[in-house]
Amino acid sequence: MSLRPMTSRGQSSMPFAIVPTILGFGLLLVGMILLGTSLRPDMDATAPGRITALPAGQTLSHVTVCSIDAEFTVDGRTYTASSQDASSSNCDLEIGAPVEVDYDSDNPAKSQLHQGYIPWLGGAMAAVGLLLLAAGGVLFVLWRRKQRG
Repeated sequence: MSLRPMTSRGQSSMPFAIVPTILGFGLLLVGMILLGTSLRPDMDATAPGRITALPAGQTLSHVTVCSIDAEFTVDGRTYTASSQDASSSNCDLEIGAPVEVDYDSDNPAKSQLHQGYIPWLGGAMAAVGLLLLAAGGVLFVLWRRKQRG
């Protein structure tokens, strides 16, 4: 029993080449967006900060999620930074807990909380996307060769 879809001639059809290509493109796109938002070249410095607030909200499934607001000091001036995402695990953090803040050394008001997992996640998604795009290309070439006889 074959798991491949069959055409009227009994040859495998092209969707096996299209599916990994579309999935690969989607993963590559999302991975690049995550990398773009987390690897900000203008955020060239880091400073220790302290959590000042955990604003709460709810998802569509009524799960409570929290973002993080923090204060940090550069050259004697205090600035505020916020997280780029909200998570239910953030709600377990405590006010006053230490965090790391990424900021622009030319303009410390331009800042965000450091999120170490997003570059790895974005990079992994982009890599898997590239692999799926390559697999889709190989499947397409094999399909074309089979079609030519």
